[in-house]
Amino acid sequence: MKQFYFFALLLFLGIILNAQTTYFSYEQALADNNVRSIEEDIYGNVWIGTTSGITKFDGTDFISYNTTDGLGGNVVYDILAHSNGNIYAATAGGMSVFDGTTWVNYTSGTGMPTGTIWAVEEDNDGNIWVGSSANGMAYYDGVDWHTFSVDQGLIANGVKVIYADRNDNIWFGTGSGLSIYDGVEFKNFNTSTGLPGNLINDIIQLYDGDIVIAIIVGLGIYDIQAWTSITMTGGLPTANILTLKEDYDQNLWMGASVGLIKYDW
Repeated sequence: MKQFYFFALLLFLGIILNAQTTYFSYEQALADNNVRSIEEDIYGNVWIGTTSGITKFDGTDFISYNTTDGLGGNVVYDILAHSNGNIYAATAGGMSVFDGTTWVNYTSGTGMPTGTIWAVEEDNDGNIWVGSSANGMAYYDGVDWHTFSVDQGLIANGVKVIYADRNDNIWFGTGSGLSIYDGVEFKNFNTSTGLPGNLINDIIQLYDGDIVIAIIVGLGIYDIQAWTSITMTGGLPTANILTLKEDYDQNLWMGASVGLIKYDW
């Protein structure tokens, strides 16, 4: 039987898993208390993006970086730990790349879309994809940036989230629907073509290959043929799902403004 488990407090989750919950704040270690993104790199370091810079935690010590250290913008919306060891930070001042020593910044002057960078992703070939707040998206092939917008078929120019699936497709979540790029052309979905909701908060691919999107009305599930949805009428304790993660037992975990939800398939 499919069941939902709702945890109103993360502390309660820690008790259930017999785990210790440790709280870190700005005064102790972080660049800021407003945490927007978290990523672990190939060396085991944890990178925390905040509204006042980015913090690296190596398990013992915290090191923070902001614009005075070379970061392109202090508001960090997304972080990518690349397979080559570099850290990519999507910021209000463009894309910032850290090689372990220095930050290099990419902006519209270097071929990227103008405006704030909201999302960053690595595809299966190691290319970097970024989404901007108002001017489309771009990918970097190691030499040049290649930009795309609604003029090339993207469903909307404000790209909130990017996801590279195991089948070499790139998914773009926007406030007006979803685009899939197969390397040649875009395929678009919105509520008029079966998408359960147009505002996309997160995208993942499940172990079985299905794509799941977090939307403001619940979940959308795509099996490469059609969309189905799970909403509050189907048992969800809240509508607006913000983030998604599948664990090793293939349970789906959802972060929401009211807490944490586990879906036992």
